[in-house]
Amino acid sequence: MLVLLLPWLAYSLLCLAGASHEQARAFAAAPWNAALVLLSLLLLLYHGMLGLQVVIEDYVHHRALELSLHFIVRAATLLAATLGIIHVLKLTLGA
Repeated sequence: MLVLLLPWLAYSLLCLAGASHEQARAFAAAPWNAALVLLSLLLLLYHGMLGLQVVIEDYVHHRALELSLHFIVRAATLLAATLGIIHVLKLTLGA
């Protein structure tokens, strides 16, 4: 799924090269671009969470510590996703 976002990411970087803050903000506030930013953010956070889960399962050998780390990683991912959604909506809605 993330591979499908790469052409949009390349297009975004080309469009925003040398752009001012207001131009970048207007570009990101467009509904289609905001949806793709949000999708990218959620996919990257999910991918990172899964990667950390594998690392924890492979290298942490105490069950209580493993469960605690899994909880911390999932809570941090949920917090980051929630903050990302809020900020993209604020950007899109102009608040």
